[in-house]
Amino acid sequence: MSSKYLVTVILVVVAAVAGFLFGSAGSTKTGLPQITTGNQSVAKNPIFKSQTATFQGIITKVDGSELSVKDDSGNTDTFSVSSKAVIYKFTGSSSQASASSDLKSIDTDKQALVMLELIDGKYQIVSVSYLPPPPKPAAKP
Repeated sequence: MSSKYLVTVILVVVAAVAGFLFGSAGSTKTGLPQITTGNQSVAKNPIFKSQTATFQGIITKVDGSELSVKDDSGNTDTFSVSSKAVIYKFTGSSSQASASSDLKSIDTDKQALVMLELIDGKYQIVSVSYLPPPPKPAAKP
């Protein structure tokens, strides 16, 4: 093999690698615009009418329209409450939850299912559903 041929092959390989590296440097993994909300990053896709997230855990603190939450795995975060949020609670021995939009009805340190929606680039709480009380054991005859 001639040295001229070897130099040509090496230049082609170097050019191909350089082109690959420069081309992939500016792209994102999903190709979609990224939204950063707190310490969470989500891809916004224009085809979706809405994007939601749900978790089960407890509300640890209410500070105005901000809720600090902890999921069942111990992860914590703080989210704003949407102006259209609804809180579902079981009162007394009722088997049906009552709905309220009053943030004062939010209880801390109780198991709840929390639903969030991506609104204006940030996840906001749109629903808090407290779990029903456990069933009472049947009376023994």
